[in-house]
Amino acid sequence: MMSKKKKIFNLLFVILFILCVGFFFKNNVSIKIYRHFKAAISTETESTSHNEKYGGTLVLGTSNAPAIINPILTQHSVSVILIGLIFDSLIRVDESGNVVPGLAYKWDISDDGLDYIFYLREDVYFHDGVPLTAEDVKFTYDLHRSKNIPSFRYVSYDAVQDIVVLDKLTIKVSLKKKNIFFLRRLLSSIVPKHVYEGKNLAEADFNYAPVGSGIYKFHSWNKTTNQIELVVNEHYFDDRANLDRIIIRTYKTIPQLWAALLRGEVDLIKYISRKDYNVLKKDPTFQTFKIVGFIFSAIYFNPDSQLLSDPEVRKAVSMSIDRKQLIDALSQGGAECYSPLSMDRDKESDTYRYDPLKAKLKLMHRGWMDADGDGILEKDLQDFEIRLMVNQRSDFFTKLALLLRQQLSEVGIKVTILLYADESDLNTDYVRTHRANAWLRFFMGGTRDEDRLYPILGTWSSSSNLFGQIWKYHNPEIDRIFNAVSQADKPDREKLFRQAGQILFEDQPVSCLFYTEDYHAVSARIKNVEFFFYGYVSAYSIKDWYIQDH
Repeated sequence: MMSKKKKIFNLLFVILFILCVGFFFKNNVSIKIYRHFKAAISTETESTSHNEKYGGTLVLGTSNAPAIINPILTQHSVSVILIGLIFDSLIRVDESGNVVPGLAYKWDISDDGLDYIFYLREDVYFHDGVPLTAEDVKFTYDLHRSKNIPSFRYVSYDAVQDIVVLDKLTIKVSLKKKNIFFLRRLLSSIVPKHVYEGKNLAEADFNYAPVGSGIYKFHSWNKTTNQIELVVNEHYFDDRANLDRIIIRTYKTIPQLWAALLRGEVDLIKYISRKDYNVLKKDPTFQTFKIVGFIFSAIYFNPDSQLLSDPEVRKAVSMSIDRKQLIDALSQGGAECYSPLSMDRDKESDTYRYDPLKAKLKLMHRGWMDADGDGILEKDLQDFEIRLMVNQRSDFFTKLALLLRQQLSEVGIKVTILLYADESDLNTDYVRTHRANAWLRFFMGGTRDEDRLYPILGTWSSSSNLFGQIWKYHNPEIDRIFNAVSQADKPDREKLFRQAGQILFEDQPVSCLFYTEDYHAVSARIKNVEFFFYGYVSAYSIKDWYIQDH
């Protein structure tokens, strides 16, 4: 077989000959042929320079079985990483948090900030070979805008007045009013209209065999073992990813997952325990990362619950929780949290710190007392019972729920744990049947970054579509601030964010628990991984990973 160096030399010789012919005959054909061979050499040279990084398989281990892989509905678990690999978005965010081109190579914004025109690349194809066009973009955004679909990004598109396809590769998005945060809302993954149109989004086959345009293509999903395999998209419009395959391997328990990592069966685990992190950080065969997270755990109250509709009662619940003891018992590390929207990590939040005596007095003033001496507070012959929905697949949440049940029982609050297998099981019928009035879950918070603060505030607006659409928090003042902040000048925006934070702090729609310190581990043979753990949009950065001496 001819070596690559010899092949390039022969191409150069041919080009020189053609140019000489063109000089004598002054024929434009020679120029065209020259350009063709120049492109060939460029491609050959690029292939040679990247070839040493191509190849190998990355195995990501998890104990949390993947949910459906659907960019319209999914916002949790390892499925989020899969979406970032299988699908593309109109724009991306780079390592510094700046908006950069994605499927759209450029865009124009009108002087009044109401019209956005995006120009799409013409060399993008879905994995089934169908070209990606402006029709797919409009279709995707219209799904998010639909009130009949529980899209978790619904609030991001509430400002949209109209979406018009100008031609095959050009689309205009018009806003109802100026929104300085709008461009970042377009990080939504674009889905193929020809696959999704007319289908039941929650039950369609593409949830388990997704078709996107991203750097990796879906290959298989073993429903028995929950192992998912992706293969590299060789025809990606940008440079192809270095790794040939990515495998998601699911283990039934965290100890099994941990053992698999130590045996070398798994290359990457996100969210290991602090104890395991301290073991691995001393081992040169692993790279470890400790991240101070922006995610906090919380008890999210059902605002329609008669028991928990009183803010003073919700405050009493918050004061009944020893957050430091929770952090120590879970060996997770973290910082106490008291407000769902805080720019200062709740340094001033002494009001609702652990004080069981004050909690009992507050509840007594609301008529809750242990009249029959059984240790449970009662009022009008009704026990004070929090019926808490908990994800049974999460070892973290199941342990946390047991600790909370013990702490709250010391104040006289009964906690009944309602285990569920999948978030898709949660709906209004489930809430009614199980009389659920609280949900143990994660929320985003604790940041000064306005681009992150804005969607966090949007979580608490009445237009928000939280995953599952189980219940919504309603507060007219929060809605007013959310609508005003996107058009305000920077000094006013900060005041509005702080005002909203104070309102939520006083109203306590959730009992905030603590921010987690996140610990991650990846094999030392995997290179160029840092952005995945510290970046704004991490999944796409896997494109640049490679295996040393694969």
